[in-house]
Amino acid sequence: MIYQPHLRFEVDPMPAPRERVRFLMQATALVVEGFVDAQPERFDARLANCLLMNHAELLIAGTACRRPLLLREAMNASAASGLDVLIVRGDDNLPTASFDLKKADVDDLLCAYRMWMPRPSEAAWLIPTAGESRYVRITPLGLEVHDRAPFADIAERRIGLIRGAEFLSVAVQGWF
Repeated sequence: MIYQPHLRFEVDPMPAPRERVRFLMQATALVVEGFVDAQPERFDARLANCLLMNHAELLIAGTACRRPLLLREAMNASAASGLDVLIVRGDDNLPTASFDLKKADVDDLLCAYRMWMPRPSEAAWLIPTAGESRYVRITPLGLEVHDRAPFADIAERRIGLIRGAEFLSVAVQGWF
């Protein structure tokens, strides 16, 4: 599916992310795999300061702000574009990023997720920071929501979170 702006209503623009957050957004796009349009505002001004991945039907936004800031803008951007929106949160005081997700076809928001990587050669996941919830597999065709955890036990969960944090810490240094 190619992005086509189909709703005609005003959307507050996403604020420009800091450099650190921009690096995290690019690293997230690298995990998704595929073509990244770093200037989607050429097609639609409502998508400024985001990364557009048409093949995955995904819009990646970023902020250094804490929740709930940017959630309203993400929900509006998802409704306006018909795309899933992934918010990358990169606080300067935290060693890694957290993620919020708005699926285009679902009303719920998935908030406070961390990147989990089983191995560098396998698909990454977004897993909830606490409790049991839905798990999100990151693929080149988009984000898949699952009810079952991708890990067998707490030790495997911890190792995958460490791998995800290491990947993102490299990104923050601008190595991608």
